[in-house]
Amino acid sequence: MNEPRTKRDAEGTRRRILQAATQQFSTYGLSGARVDAIATAADTNERMLYYYFQSKEGLYVAVLEAMYAELRVMK
Repeated sequence: MNEPRTKRDAEGTRRRILQAATQQFSTYGLSGARVDAIATAADTNERMLYYYFQSKEGLYVAVLEAMYAELRVMK
C-alpha cells in the first residue's frame, strides 16, 4: 500500500530523448526516424516526447540546436 514513489528526473528524461533522437535522426533522417523507436530507446513513452518537444519536427530542431551548440564549443 505504501509503495515508494519513483523520483522524476525531468532533465534526465529530456536528455535521454535528445540522445536517442540524435541517433535515430542521424541513422534514418527526419522522415525515416520513428517516434516510438525514439521513445523506446530513451526508456520513456511517446507522451513525454511530445510534452517536451511538441512534435517530431520540434524534436528534430532541438537535436540540430544541440549539435550546433556542441560545434560552437569545439571551436
